[in-house]
Amino acid sequence: MKYSKNIKNENLKTISFFCHSYGGSLVINTLVQILQNDPELLEKAKLTEQELLLEIALIFFQRKVFTLGTASEFSRIHQYEFQKILAKRKIPLALFNN
Repeated sequence: MKYSKNIKNENLKTISFFCHSYGGSLVINTLVQILQNDPELLEKAKLTEQELLLEIALIFFQRKVFTLGTASEFSRIHQYEFQKILAKRKIPLALFNN
């Protein structure tokens, strides 16, 4: 697995846009600021950009901020694959409907 030496600025903009569009999140906004100040953080954390986007999408899905469609779009993963990840992590698909 190849880890990004730094995150692309366009991905930081995407993360910021989604955060602001969906009510913001202090944690995510702080993460964006940290990544801007330390672009090698992903490499240090042994995360790819894709993994970072997925983790953020999962957090927002669990907090009922993102729907399934929005979470899969944000993470750039097909909805079916996102559902499989939810099942693997034992995150209920019906979480958003409760």
